[in-house]
Amino acid sequence: MKNDSIVPPINHPITYCIIGCIIIALALMYVITILFLTRKPKPKPPQTRTIPKLTTAQLKQKYLTQINNVNRLFIRNQITNIQAHQQLSVILRWFIFEVSGTPFQIMTLSEIAASKKNFTVSQIINTYYPSEFDGKNSGDVEQSAELARKFIQSWT
Repeated sequence: MKNDSIVPPINHPITYCIIGCIIIALALMYVITILFLTRKPKPKPPQTRTIPKLTTAQLKQKYLTQINNVNRLFIRNQITNIQAHQQLSVILRWFIFEVSGTPFQIMTLSEIAASKKNFTVSQIINTYYPSEFDGKNSGDVEQSAELARKFIQSWT
């Protein structure tokens, strides 16, 4: 008995298969290209520089020089009384930060006073505040600079 219901497979030319594979490959390349072009590149980690740690004596010298520069600028009338007191305050704050690691440079006067870590600097900066903020150019810059010098020189 012969089975006439089975149909033999249809022979397709190989070119249809090749064309289909090329279309699929092109579509994948398009999708991958779009994905890569629309993504932000990963940010590079910031380069870290190692800053050599200065000794306390070197830091004292650095900040005493800055105090002398502020005083010199004031004497030459290149900065105002207010600017001089502001700079002296910043110098003291950064000195303490570099020597001790305590972030005085970002603290308010009340935070410095509350920290109880260094009562003397709180008193000195407190004497600078009226001269910094009263707008009247009051306060003795030489005396303020001398207070800052004595404080830095007495640091142990």
